[in-house]
Amino acid sequence: MRPTRTSLSALALGVAAMSACNGAPTQEPPATGTGSAPQSQAPAQPPALPAEDEVTEHARQALRNAGVEAGDYKLAARRQAQWNDSSLGCPKPGLSYLQVITHGEVLRFTGPRGAYEVHVAGGSAVLCAPRVVGNPKRPAGSTPARNLDKAVQDAREDLHSKLGVAVDSVRLVSVSPAEWPDSNLGCAGVAADAGHERAVGYKLLLSARGSQYVYHTDLQRTFACPPIESQ
Repeated sequence: MRPTRTSLSALALGVAAMSACNGAPTQEPPATGTGSAPQSQAPAQPPALPAEDEVTEHARQALRNAGVEAGDYKLAARRQAQWNDSSLGCPKPGLSYLQVITHGEVLRFTGPRGAYEVHVAGGSAVLCAPRVVGNPKRPAGSTPARNLDKAVQDAREDLHSKLGVAVDSVRLVSVSPAEWPDSNLGCAGVAADAGHERAVGYKLLLSARGSQYVYHTDLQRTFACPPIESQ
């Protein structure tokens, strides 16, 4: 019995379809590597501090005024700040301040002897309570503020005796924390205490008869530096 023409046509179409399927190329998914571990992203770096500018220079000058070798200290942190008066958050005994909101910056320096924090607003810069590493000789007394008041009075009376002016006419201009490399408080001709490599205390700036005079104190000793005779 012969196959019908319709059956032959259907058979031919099936064979052609199978051939086309067998001959079609297969597409491989894109390669994802050769077995190497995925690369990790580098950790985010902290934002760089701004370049040293006029504000930083005011802060470094405050360090120098306190007897700190500012060149040995690196700017480690810097932030905006706001204070309730013109003391910039670092009030000094015996001084009065304007009760006005003051905006500025806090700069932190680190170096061979520890860390210093300087508060800056406009052209004013104040060194706040230096932190010193090592074992320096520190001001004695359980009440530093009271001892500082006595040191100021001692300086005023010293000016009174040397200049012949009334004690009440001697005015305290400023008080700033200070650090010295030895216990003679940075003043030539003053005997240093044995066994003490460094000392901390205060610089007092006083005014009398139209001139200004600098005194150094560790709250035990207070003397003009340089001596009055050479100023």
